[in-house]
Amino acid sequence: MTFSGLTLHYAITDLNAYLPARIQKIQVLSYDQIILDLYHKETIRLYLNLSPQSAKMHRTMSSFSVKTEPTVFINRLKKWLLNATLMPFTQISKDRIIKAVIKTKNELYDEVQLELVLEFFGKDANLILVDSQQKIIDCLKTSGALFSQPRLIQIGATYSPPIGIKKDPFNPQDVADYFKSDSRNLIGYFDGLSSEMANQLERFKTAQDFLQALHHPSFILGENSPHFEKTEDSVPFVKWADDHLIKDKEERPYDQRRLQILKVLKKRLERALKKENVLNQQLSEVSTAEVLTAEGQALMASSHKQEKLSQLDVVDYTHGENLTLLLDKTKTVLENAQLRFKKAKKIKASIPHLKKQLKINQTDMDYYRLIMYQLESATQESLEGIYLELASKRLIKLKTPPKKVKKTSGKTYQTTQNNSIYVGLNNEQNAFLTHEKAKPNEYWAHVRGYPGSHVILATSTPTEDEMIQACELAAYYSKAKNLIKVDVDITPVKHVKKIPGHHGCFVRYDQAKTYSVQPKIS
Repeated sequence: MTFSGLTLHYAITDLNAYLPARIQKIQVLSYDQIILDLYHKETIRLYLNLSPQSAKMHRTMSSFSVKTEPTVFINRLKKWLLNATLMPFTQISKDRIIKAVIKTKNELYDEVQLELVLEFFGKDANLILVDSQQKIIDCLKTSGALFSQPRLIQIGATYSPPIGIKKDPFNPQDVADYFKSDSRNLIGYFDGLSSEMANQLERFKTAQDFLQALHHPSFILGENSPHFEKTEDSVPFVKWADDHLIKDKEERPYDQRRLQILKVLKKRLERALKKENVLNQQLSEVSTAEVLTAEGQALMASSHKQEKLSQLDVVDYTHGENLTLLLDKTKTVLENAQLRFKKAKKIKASIPHLKKQLKINQTDMDYYRLIMYQLESATQESLEGIYLELASKRLIKLKTPPKKVKKTSGKTYQTTQNNSIYVGLNNEQNAFLTHEKAKPNEYWAHVRGYPGSHVILATSTPTEDEMIQACELAAYYSKAKNLIKVDVDITPVKHVKKIPGHHGCFVRYDQAKTYSVQPKIS
Protein backbone atom coordinates (compact mmCIF):
# COMPACT_ATOMS: atom_id res chain seq x y z
CA MET A 1 0.00 0.00 0.00
CA THR A 2 1.39 3.38 -1.06
CA PHE A 3 0.83 6.39 1.20
CA SER A 4 -1.04 9.39 -0.17
CA GLY A 5 0.11 12.90 0.76
CA LEU A 6 -2.51 13.13 3.51
CA THR A 7 -1.58 9.74 5.00
CA LEU A 8 2.04 10.90 4.92
CA HIS A 9 0.98 13.97 6.94
CA TYR A 10 -0.44 11.73 9.67
CA ALA A 11 2.74 9.62 9.58
CA ILE A 12 5.06 12.58 10.24
CA THR A 13 2.67 13.99 12.85
CA ASP A 14 3.05 10.71 14.75
CA LEU A 15 6.83 10.63 14.21
CA ASN A 16 7.51 14.29 15.08
CA ALA A 17 6.35 13.67 18.66
CA TYR A 18 9.64 11.73 19.09
CA LEU A 19 11.92 14.21 17.31
CA PRO A 20 14.58 15.54 17.54
CA ALA A 21 16.37 12.22 17.98
CA ARG A 22 19.84 10.82 17.43
CA ILE A 23 20.32 8.36 14.55
CA GLN A 24 21.86 5.25 16.17
CA LYS A 25 21.73 2.67 13.41
CA ILE A 26 20.94 2.38 9.69
CA GLN A 27 19.92 -1.03 8.32
CA VAL A 28 19.04 -2.14 4.80
CA LEU A 29 16.14 -4.49 4.16
CA SER A 30 16.43 -4.28 0.39
CA TYR A 31 17.68 -1.83 -2.23
CA ASP A 32 14.88 0.63 -1.51
CA GLN A 33 13.79 -0.29 2.04
CA ILE A 34 15.66 1.15 5.02
CA ILE A 35 15.32 1.10 8.81
CA LEU A 36 16.61 3.98 10.98
CA ASP A 37 16.99 3.35 14.72
CA LEU A 38 16.51 6.67 16.55
CA TYR A 39 17.01 7.53 20.21
CA HIS A 40 14.70 9.99 21.98
CA LYS A 41 14.48 9.05 25.65
CA GLU A 42 13.85 5.59 24.24
CA THR A 43 14.78 3.80 21.01
CA ILE A 44 12.26 4.22 18.21
CA ARG A 45 12.34 2.82 14.69
CA LEU A 46 11.66 4.66 11.42
CA TYR A 47 10.68 2.54 8.40
CA LEU A 48 11.39 3.95 4.91
CA ASN A 49 10.06 2.27 1.78
CA LEU A 50 11.04 3.91 -1.52
CA SER A 51 9.91 1.11 -3.81
CA PRO A 52 7.58 1.98 -6.73
CA GLN A 53 4.81 -0.36 -5.52
CA SER A 54 4.50 0.78 -1.87
CA ALA A 55 6.39 4.02 -1.20
CA LYS A 56 5.83 5.18 2.39
CA MET A 57 7.47 6.02 5.72
CA HIS A 58 6.29 5.79 9.32
CA ARG A 59 7.32 5.01 12.86
CA THR A 60 7.10 1.29 13.47
CA MET A 61 6.93 -1.03 16.45
CA SER A 62 7.64 -4.10 14.28
CA SER A 63 10.81 -6.14 14.56
CA PHE A 64 12.93 -7.07 11.54
CA SER A 65 15.30 -9.97 10.95
CA VAL A 66 17.91 -8.10 8.91
CA LYS A 67 20.15 -10.48 6.95
CA THR A 68 20.93 -8.33 3.91
CA GLU A 69 24.41 -6.86 3.52
CA PRO A 70 24.47 -3.02 3.38
CA THR A 71 24.43 -1.58 -0.11
CA VAL A 72 27.03 0.90 -1.35
CA PHE A 73 24.49 3.71 -0.93
CA ILE A 74 23.75 2.73 2.69
CA ASN A 75 27.46 2.65 3.53
CA ARG A 76 27.76 6.18 2.13
CA LEU A 77 24.66 7.27 4.02
CA LYS A 78 26.11 6.01 7.31
CA LYS A 79 29.03 8.38 6.85
CA TRP A 80 26.67 11.38 6.93
CA LEU A 81 23.87 10.29 9.23
CA LEU A 82 25.20 8.02 11.98
CA ASN A 83 25.13 9.82 15.37
CA ALA A 84 23.59 12.88 13.70
CA THR A 85 20.45 14.53 15.10
CA LEU A 86 17.26 14.22 13.07
CA MET A 87 14.98 17.23 13.52
CA PRO A 88 11.16 17.19 12.99
CA PHE A 89 9.88 16.69 9.43
CA THR A 90 7.96 19.26 7.44
CA GLN A 91 5.79 18.61 4.39
CA ILE A 92 5.57 20.68 1.22
CA SER A 93 1.87 21.59 1.12
CA LYS A 94 0.36 18.11 1.56
CA ASP A 95 2.25 16.69 -1.38
CA ARG A 96 4.28 13.47 -1.12
CA ILE A 97 7.50 15.37 -0.31
CA ILE A 98 8.84 15.73 3.24
CA LYS A 99 12.13 17.07 4.55
CA ALA A 100 14.00 17.37 7.83
CA VAL A 101 17.13 19.16 9.03
CA ILE A 102 20.06 16.92 10.00
CA LYS A 103 22.49 18.34 12.58
CA THR A 104 25.88 16.65 12.38
CA LYS A 105 29.64 17.25 12.21
CA ASN A 106 31.97 17.20 9.22
CA GLU A 107 35.46 15.66 8.95
CA LEU A 108 36.90 18.64 10.88
CA TYR A 109 34.29 18.19 13.63
CA ASP A 110 32.65 21.48 12.75
CA GLU A 111 28.88 21.53 13.25
CA VAL A 112 27.00 21.53 9.94
CA GLN A 113 23.38 21.31 8.90
CA LEU A 114 22.20 19.04 6.11
CA GLU A 115 18.71 18.38 4.84
CA LEU A 116 17.11 14.99 4.32
CA VAL A 117 14.48 15.06 1.55
CA LEU A 118 12.12 12.14 0.95
CA GLU A 119 9.97 11.98 -2.19
CA PHE A 120 7.28 9.33 -2.55
CA PHE A 121 6.31 9.53 -6.23
CA GLY A 122 5.94 5.88 -7.31
CA LYS A 123 8.83 4.82 -9.53
CA ASP A 124 10.52 8.18 -8.84
CA ALA A 125 10.46 7.73 -5.03
CA ASN A 126 13.80 8.92 -3.70
CA LEU A 127 15.94 9.73 -0.68
CA ILE A 128 18.04 12.84 -1.27
CA LEU A 129 20.64 14.39 1.04
CA VAL A 130 21.47 18.07 0.42
CA ASP A 131 23.79 20.61 2.07
CA SER A 132 22.97 24.12 3.32
CA GLN A 133 23.35 25.46 -0.25
CA GLN A 134 20.81 22.89 -1.56
CA LYS A 135 23.55 20.99 -3.43
CA ILE A 136 22.85 17.25 -3.59
CA ILE A 137 25.40 15.33 -1.52
CA ASP A 138 23.90 11.90 -2.20
CA CYS A 139 20.72 10.27 -3.48
CA LEU A 140 19.23 6.80 -3.78
CA LYS A 141 18.27 7.13 -7.46
CA THR A 142 19.73 9.46 -10.07
CA SER A 143 17.53 10.90 -12.80
CA GLY A 144 17.72 13.48 -15.55
CA ALA A 145 14.02 14.34 -15.89
CA LEU A 146 11.09 13.81 -13.56
CA PHE A 147 7.46 14.87 -13.92
CA SER A 148 8.17 16.09 -17.49
CA GLN A 149 10.42 18.77 -15.98
CA PRO A 150 14.18 19.24 -16.51
CA ARG A 151 14.87 18.39 -12.85
CA LEU A 152 18.34 16.89 -12.42
CA ILE A 153 18.79 14.48 -9.47
CA GLN A 154 22.43 13.53 -9.09
CA ILE A 155 25.38 14.29 -6.82
CA GLY A 156 26.53 17.89 -7.23
CA ALA A 157 23.31 19.18 -8.81
CA THR A 158 21.14 21.81 -7.13
CA TYR A 159 18.02 20.30 -5.62
CA SER A 160 14.65 21.77 -6.53
CA PRO A 161 11.29 20.23 -5.58
CA PRO A 162 8.61 19.62 -8.21
CA ILE A 163 6.41 22.62 -8.92
CA GLY A 164 3.05 22.24 -7.16
CA ILE A 165 -0.14 24.06 -8.07
CA LYS A 166 -2.68 22.56 -5.64
CA LYS A 167 -3.79 23.92 -2.26
CA ASP A 168 -3.11 22.74 1.28
CA PRO A 169 -6.26 21.07 2.71
CA PHE A 170 -5.19 22.16 6.23
CA ASN A 171 -4.98 25.84 5.28
CA PRO A 172 -8.20 27.49 6.61
CA GLN A 173 -8.19 30.21 3.94
CA ASP A 174 -7.75 27.70 1.07
CA VAL A 175 -10.55 25.56 2.51
CA ALA A 176 -12.84 28.60 2.91
CA ASP A 177 -12.19 29.64 -0.70
CA TYR A 178 -13.01 26.13 -1.88
CA PHE A 179 -16.39 26.05 -0.14
CA LYS A 180 -17.24 29.50 -1.56
CA SER A 181 -16.60 28.34 -5.15
CA ASP A 182 -19.39 26.99 -7.33
CA SER A 183 -17.46 24.17 -9.02
CA ARG A 184 -15.99 21.70 -6.54
CA ASN A 185 -13.40 19.02 -7.26
CA LEU A 186 -11.54 17.99 -4.11
CA ILE A 187 -8.78 16.01 -5.86
CA GLY A 188 -8.19 18.75 -8.44
CA TYR A 189 -8.13 21.52 -5.81
CA PHE A 190 -6.27 20.02 -2.81
CA ASP A 191 -2.96 18.19 -2.47
CA GLY A 192 -2.64 14.77 -0.85
CA LEU A 193 -6.10 13.27 -1.38
CA SER A 194 -6.76 9.86 -2.85
CA SER A 195 -10.07 9.17 -4.60
CA GLU A 196 -11.22 7.12 -1.57
CA MET A 197 -10.50 10.03 0.79
CA ALA A 198 -12.19 12.52 -1.53
CA ASN A 199 -15.35 10.39 -1.60
CA GLN A 200 -15.47 10.46 2.20
CA LEU A 201 -14.78 14.21 2.49
CA GLU A 202 -17.38 15.22 -0.09
CA ARG A 203 -20.15 14.76 2.48
CA PHE A 204 -18.88 17.69 4.56
CA LYS A 205 -20.72 20.85 3.56
CA THR A 206 -18.85 23.53 5.55
CA ALA A 207 -15.20 24.50 5.87
CA GLN A 208 -15.34 24.03 9.65
CA ASP A 209 -16.64 20.44 9.43
CA PHE A 210 -14.09 19.67 6.69
CA LEU A 211 -11.12 20.88 8.79
CA GLN A 212 -12.48 19.18 11.92
CA ALA A 213 -12.63 15.86 10.07
CA LEU A 214 -9.07 16.22 8.71
CA HIS A 215 -7.69 17.00 12.16
CA HIS A 216 -9.38 13.99 13.81
CA PRO A 217 -9.15 10.98 11.46
CA SER A 218 -9.86 7.38 12.45
CA PHE A 219 -7.60 4.46 11.53
CA ILE A 220 -9.32 1.10 11.18
CA LEU A 221 -7.38 -2.15 10.88
CA GLY A 222 -7.71 -3.67 7.43
CA GLU A 223 -8.72 -0.40 5.75
CA ASN A 224 -6.34 1.16 3.21
CA SER A 225 -7.22 4.81 3.96
CA PRO A 226 -7.98 6.90 7.05
CA HIS A 227 -11.65 7.45 7.88
CA PHE A 228 -13.04 10.87 8.67
CA GLU A 229 -15.79 9.99 11.08
CA LYS A 230 -15.66 8.90 14.71
CA THR A 231 -15.68 5.15 15.31
CA GLU A 232 -14.99 2.85 18.24
CA ASP A 233 -12.82 0.63 16.00
CA SER A 234 -10.15 3.33 15.57
CA VAL A 235 -6.56 2.45 16.56
CA PRO A 236 -3.42 4.63 16.84
CA PHE A 237 -1.76 5.48 13.52
CA VAL A 238 1.38 3.44 14.28
CA LYS A 239 -0.68 0.30 14.95
CA TRP A 240 -2.65 0.80 11.72
CA ALA A 241 0.54 1.35 9.68
CA ASP A 242 2.25 -1.66 11.27
CA ASP A 243 -0.73 -3.86 10.45
CA HIS A 244 -0.23 -3.07 6.74
CA LEU A 245 3.53 -3.53 7.10
CA ILE A 246 3.12 -6.99 8.63
CA LYS A 247 0.82 -8.03 5.78
CA ASP A 248 3.32 -6.70 3.24
CA LYS A 249 6.10 -8.70 4.93
CA GLU A 250 4.00 -11.88 4.80
CA GLU A 251 2.92 -11.41 1.19
CA ARG A 252 6.25 -10.21 -0.17
CA PRO A 253 9.35 -10.46 2.05
CA TYR A 254 11.73 -7.54 1.92
CA ASP A 255 14.90 -9.63 1.95
CA GLN A 256 17.23 -9.08 -1.01
CA ARG A 257 17.70 -12.84 -1.17
CA ARG A 258 14.51 -13.20 -3.19
CA LEU A 259 16.12 -11.35 -6.10
CA GLN A 260 19.37 -13.28 -5.69
CA ILE A 261 17.57 -16.65 -5.77
CA LEU A 262 15.38 -15.62 -8.72
CA LYS A 263 18.42 -14.53 -10.72
CA VAL A 264 20.18 -17.88 -10.14
CA LEU A 265 17.08 -19.91 -11.02
CA LYS A 266 16.34 -17.95 -14.21
CA LYS A 267 19.91 -18.48 -15.37
CA ARG A 268 19.79 -22.22 -14.65
CA LEU A 269 16.36 -22.59 -16.26
CA GLU A 270 17.60 -20.82 -19.39
CA ARG A 271 20.60 -23.16 -19.52
CA ALA A 272 18.35 -26.22 -19.04
CA LEU A 273 16.05 -25.12 -21.89
CA LYS A 274 19.04 -24.81 -24.22
CA LYS A 275 20.22 -28.26 -23.16
CA GLU A 276 16.74 -29.68 -23.86
CA ASN A 277 16.86 -28.30 -27.41
CA VAL A 278 20.29 -29.84 -28.02
CA LEU A 279 19.23 -33.24 -26.67
CA ASN A 280 16.02 -33.25 -28.74
CA GLN A 281 18.04 -32.36 -31.82
CA GLN A 282 20.38 -35.26 -31.17
CA LEU A 283 17.42 -37.60 -30.69
CA SER A 284 16.02 -36.48 -34.02
CA GLU A 285 19.14 -37.96 -35.64
CA VAL A 286 17.83 -41.47 -34.91
CA SER A 287 16.22 -41.51 -38.35
CA THR A 288 19.67 -40.71 -39.76
CA ALA A 289 20.93 -44.02 -38.32
CA GLU A 290 18.41 -45.93 -40.42
CA VAL A 291 19.52 -44.06 -43.55
CA LEU A 292 23.20 -44.76 -42.80
CA THR A 293 22.47 -48.47 -42.29
CA ALA A 294 20.60 -48.65 -45.62
CA GLU A 295 23.47 -46.85 -47.38
CA GLY A 296 26.01 -49.23 -45.81
CA GLN A 297 24.03 -52.25 -46.99
CA ALA A 298 23.83 -50.81 -50.52
CA LEU A 299 27.61 -50.27 -50.56
CA MET A 300 28.18 -53.84 -49.34
CA ALA A 301 26.15 -55.13 -52.30
CA SER A 302 28.35 -53.22 -54.77
CA SER A 303 30.89 -55.04 -56.95
CA HIS A 304 33.43 -52.22 -56.38
CA LYS A 305 34.07 -52.93 -52.67
CA GLN A 306 37.88 -52.82 -52.92
CA GLU A 307 38.05 -49.68 -55.08
CA LYS A 308 38.67 -46.13 -53.81
CA LEU A 309 36.05 -43.85 -55.30
CA SER A 310 34.74 -40.33 -54.59
CA GLN A 311 31.14 -41.34 -55.36
CA LEU A 312 29.23 -44.42 -56.40
CA ASP A 313 25.81 -45.17 -57.88
CA VAL A 314 24.08 -47.89 -55.85
CA VAL A 315 20.61 -49.39 -55.44
CA ASP A 316 18.79 -49.04 -52.09
CA TYR A 317 16.88 -52.35 -52.04
CA THR A 318 15.06 -51.38 -48.83
CA HIS A 319 13.23 -48.52 -50.52
CA GLY A 320 13.75 -49.54 -54.14
CA GLU A 321 15.64 -46.36 -55.08
CA ASN A 322 18.77 -45.55 -57.08
CA LEU A 323 21.24 -43.49 -55.00
CA THR A 324 24.41 -41.60 -55.72
CA LEU A 325 26.54 -41.70 -52.55
CA LEU A 326 29.49 -39.44 -51.82
CA LEU A 327 32.45 -41.41 -50.43
CA ASP A 328 35.77 -40.78 -48.72
CA LYS A 329 38.15 -41.37 -51.65
CA THR A 330 41.05 -42.22 -49.30
CA LYS A 331 39.15 -45.35 -48.24
CA THR A 332 37.71 -48.26 -50.15
CA VAL A 333 34.00 -48.68 -50.76
CA LEU A 334 33.99 -51.48 -48.15
CA GLU A 335 35.63 -49.19 -45.58
CA ASN A 336 33.06 -46.45 -46.38
CA ALA A 337 30.29 -48.97 -45.72
CA GLN A 338 31.85 -49.93 -42.40
CA LEU A 339 32.09 -46.22 -41.44
CA ARG A 340 28.37 -45.83 -42.06
CA PHE A 341 27.56 -48.92 -39.97
CA LYS A 342 29.79 -47.65 -37.16
CA LYS A 343 28.18 -44.18 -37.15
CA ALA A 344 24.67 -45.69 -37.21
CA LYS A 345 25.54 -47.98 -34.28
CA LYS A 346 26.91 -45.02 -32.31
CA ILE A 347 23.73 -42.99 -32.87
CA LYS A 348 21.51 -45.90 -31.78
CA ALA A 349 23.67 -46.58 -28.73
CA SER A 350 23.30 -42.94 -27.63
CA ILE A 351 19.48 -43.08 -27.51
CA PRO A 352 19.14 -44.48 -23.93
CA HIS A 353 21.72 -41.96 -22.68
CA LEU A 354 19.95 -39.05 -24.41
CA LYS A 355 16.58 -40.09 -23.01
CA LYS A 356 18.08 -40.39 -19.53
CA GLN A 357 19.64 -36.92 -19.84
CA LEU A 358 16.31 -35.50 -21.05
CA LYS A 359 14.56 -36.98 -18.02
CA ILE A 360 17.16 -35.58 -15.61
CA ASN A 361 17.01 -32.20 -17.34
CA GLN A 362 13.19 -32.17 -17.13
CA THR A 363 13.40 -32.99 -13.41
CA ASP A 364 15.77 -30.05 -12.93
CA MET A 365 13.47 -27.68 -14.84
CA ASP A 366 10.44 -28.82 -12.80
CA TYR A 367 12.44 -28.16 -9.65
CA TYR A 368 13.54 -24.67 -10.75
CA ARG A 369 9.96 -23.76 -11.70
CA LEU A 370 8.67 -25.08 -8.37
CA ILE A 371 11.12 -22.92 -6.42
CA MET A 372 10.26 -19.89 -8.58
CA TYR A 373 6.60 -20.43 -7.75
CA GLN A 374 7.40 -20.76 -4.03
CA LEU A 375 9.27 -17.45 -4.17
CA GLU A 376 6.06 -15.69 -5.23
CA SER A 377 4.32 -16.41 -1.91
CA ALA A 378 7.31 -17.00 0.40
CA THR A 379 7.27 -15.53 3.90
CA GLN A 380 10.51 -14.36 5.48
CA GLU A 381 10.85 -17.67 7.32
CA SER A 382 10.16 -19.87 4.27
CA LEU A 383 12.43 -17.69 2.12
CA GLU A 384 15.31 -18.48 4.46
CA GLY A 385 14.51 -22.19 4.12
CA ILE A 386 14.56 -21.94 0.31
CA TYR A 387 17.90 -20.15 0.43
CA LEU A 388 19.50 -22.81 2.63
CA GLU A 389 18.01 -25.60 0.51
CA LEU A 390 19.58 -24.18 -2.66
CA ALA A 391 22.85 -23.66 -0.79
CA SER A 392 22.86 -27.33 0.28
CA LYS A 393 22.50 -28.30 -3.41
CA ARG A 394 25.34 -25.90 -4.27
CA LEU A 395 23.09 -23.83 -6.51
CA ILE A 396 23.94 -20.79 -4.38
CA LYS A 397 27.30 -20.10 -2.77
CA LEU A 398 27.46 -19.26 0.93
CA LYS A 399 30.24 -17.14 2.42
CA THR A 400 29.88 -18.97 5.74
CA PRO A 401 28.59 -22.50 6.43
CA PRO A 402 24.81 -22.50 7.03
CA LYS A 403 23.56 -22.87 10.58
CA LYS A 404 21.29 -25.78 11.33
CA VAL A 405 17.76 -24.47 11.07
CA LYS A 406 14.91 -25.88 13.15
CA LYS A 407 12.37 -27.67 10.99
CA THR A 408 9.02 -25.88 10.89
CA SER A 409 5.49 -26.70 9.78
CA GLY A 410 4.73 -23.61 7.73
CA LYS A 411 1.26 -22.19 8.31
CA THR A 412 -1.34 -23.73 10.62
CA TYR A 413 -5.13 -23.51 10.40
CA GLN A 414 -7.93 -24.99 12.52
CA THR A 415 -10.95 -26.90 11.26
CA THR A 416 -14.48 -26.60 12.66
CA GLN A 417 -13.72 -29.77 14.65
CA ASN A 418 -10.56 -28.15 16.14
CA ASN A 419 -8.20 -30.35 14.13
CA SER A 420 -5.04 -28.75 12.72
CA ILE A 421 -4.29 -28.25 9.04
CA TYR A 422 -0.62 -27.67 8.20
CA VAL A 423 0.52 -25.96 4.99
CA GLY A 424 4.15 -26.18 3.78
CA LEU A 425 5.57 -23.03 2.18
CA ASN A 426 8.81 -24.45 0.79
CA ASN A 427 10.30 -27.85 -0.09
CA GLU A 428 11.85 -28.29 3.35
CA GLN A 429 8.52 -27.69 5.10
CA ASN A 430 6.64 -29.85 2.57
CA ALA A 431 9.03 -32.77 3.07
CA PHE A 432 8.98 -32.36 6.87
CA LEU A 433 5.17 -32.31 7.00
CA THR A 434 4.63 -35.25 4.65
CA HIS A 435 7.46 -37.59 5.59
CA GLU A 436 8.16 -36.77 9.26
CA LYS A 437 5.41 -34.88 11.07
CA ALA A 438 2.30 -36.48 9.57
CA LYS A 439 1.07 -39.83 10.86
CA PRO A 440 0.26 -42.61 8.33
CA ASN A 441 -3.51 -42.37 8.81
CA GLU A 442 -3.69 -38.57 8.65
CA TYR A 443 -4.64 -36.97 5.33
CA TRP A 444 -2.46 -35.35 2.69
CA ALA A 445 -3.80 -32.95 0.03
CA HIS A 446 -2.27 -31.39 -3.10
CA VAL A 447 -3.59 -29.54 -6.12
CA ARG A 448 -3.71 -31.64 -9.28
CA GLY A 449 -1.51 -30.61 -12.23
CA TYR A 450 0.06 -27.49 -10.67
CA PRO A 451 2.95 -26.69 -8.31
CA GLY A 452 1.67 -26.16 -4.80
CA SER A 453 2.03 -26.73 -1.07
CA HIS A 454 1.70 -30.04 0.71
CA VAL A 455 -1.28 -29.81 3.07
CA ILE A 456 -1.69 -32.15 6.05
CA LEU A 457 -5.08 -32.63 7.74
CA ALA A 458 -4.02 -33.88 11.17
CA THR A 459 -6.79 -36.39 11.85
CA SER A 460 -7.43 -39.96 10.81
CA THR A 461 -11.22 -39.52 10.88
CA PRO A 462 -11.95 -36.26 9.03
CA THR A 463 -15.44 -35.05 8.24
CA GLU A 464 -16.39 -34.16 4.67
CA ASP A 465 -16.24 -30.44 5.53
CA GLU A 466 -12.73 -30.82 6.95
CA MET A 467 -11.51 -32.57 3.81
CA ILE A 468 -13.01 -29.82 1.64
CA GLN A 469 -11.36 -27.16 3.83
CA ALA A 470 -7.97 -28.88 3.44
CA CYS A 471 -8.48 -29.06 -0.33
CA GLU A 472 -9.43 -25.37 -0.48
CA LEU A 473 -6.20 -24.49 1.32
CA ALA A 474 -4.20 -26.73 -1.03
CA ALA A 475 -5.78 -24.94 -3.98
CA TYR A 476 -5.15 -21.50 -2.46
CA TYR A 477 -1.48 -22.26 -1.77
CA SER A 478 -0.81 -23.34 -5.35
CA LYS A 479 -0.17 -21.81 -8.74
CA ALA A 480 -3.85 -22.36 -9.53
CA LYS A 481 -5.05 -20.00 -6.76
CA ASN A 482 -6.52 -17.50 -9.27
CA LEU A 483 -8.77 -20.06 -10.97
CA ILE A 484 -12.47 -20.32 -10.13
CA LYS A 485 -12.44 -24.10 -9.57
CA VAL A 486 -9.46 -26.39 -8.99
CA ASP A 487 -9.17 -30.18 -8.72
CA VAL A 488 -7.42 -31.27 -5.52
CA ASP A 489 -6.46 -34.82 -4.55
CA ILE A 490 -6.60 -35.94 -0.93
CA THR A 491 -5.43 -39.31 0.41
CA PRO A 492 -4.06 -40.86 3.62
CA VAL A 493 -0.38 -40.07 4.15
CA LYS A 494 0.56 -43.78 4.00
CA HIS A 495 -0.25 -43.74 0.27
CA VAL A 496 2.22 -40.89 -0.44
CA LYS A 497 5.77 -41.93 -1.41
CA LYS A 498 8.93 -40.07 -2.44
CA ILE A 499 9.99 -40.28 -6.08
CA PRO A 500 13.59 -41.57 -6.23
CA GLY A 501 16.00 -39.30 -8.06
CA HIS A 502 13.78 -36.21 -7.88
CA HIS A 503 14.67 -32.92 -6.23
CA GLY A 504 12.80 -31.36 -3.37
CA CYS A 505 9.43 -32.72 -2.32
CA PHE A 506 8.14 -34.47 -5.46
CA VAL A 507 5.98 -37.47 -4.54
CA ARG A 508 3.70 -40.07 -6.06
CA TYR A 509 0.44 -41.22 -4.48
CA ASP A 510 -2.58 -43.43 -5.06
CA GLN A 511 -6.08 -44.17 -3.71
CA ALA A 512 -6.85 -40.44 -3.71
CA LYS A 513 -10.25 -38.78 -3.65
CA THR A 514 -10.63 -35.69 -5.86
CA TYR A 515 -12.57 -32.56 -4.92
CA SER A 516 -13.29 -29.64 -7.25
CA VAL A 517 -13.04 -26.62 -4.93
CA GLN A 518 -12.66 -22.85 -4.92
CA PRO A 519 -9.20 -21.71 -3.76
CA LYS A 520 -9.72 -19.88 -0.47
CA ILE A 521 -8.77 -19.67 3.19
CA SER A 522 -11.81 -20.78 5.19
